[in-house]
Amino acid sequence: METILFDRQTILTLKAVLFLARHYEENRYYKVKEMSEALGVSRSYLARIIQSLVKNKILRSSTGPTGGFYIPEENMDLTVNDVIAFTGYDRHLDRCVMEWPGCSDDKPCPLHHSWVRFKDGIRRDMARMTVRQARKLLYDRLEAK
Repeated sequence: METILFDRQTILTLKAVLFLARHYEENRYYKVKEMSEALGVSRSYLARIIQSLVKNKILRSSTGPTGGFYIPEENMDLTVNDVIAFTGYDRHLDRCVMEWPGCSDDKPCPLHHSWVRFKDGIRRDMARMTVRQARKLLYDRLEAK
């Protein structure tokens, strides 16, 4: 599940937050088991990611039989960048798209300048788009089908 843009941790971090954002109006907690089944991912790997999201104050948790995880209302207005910043996703954006040794502005690979424009656009969009907006874009489209 690794792409040129993001590693598995970053992708799953965003998926987990958007899953909880989709359901935030239900005022309930979701267990890692429920989330892992819905997202089709390993429960143990998702649990580590969820703990990082709690540690970084993006999600909140509650213990006990009715406990689990949720995204607080105020965090619906965090940007996508705020949500995934702790994953270090930038390291993937800073790589040469062709993995060309020594690729730089001075010694560009054939796709360097296009890649720079593309990744700058991705960074700009992630710095502007909130969790609420991403939720709407994703789930309104899926539910319209």
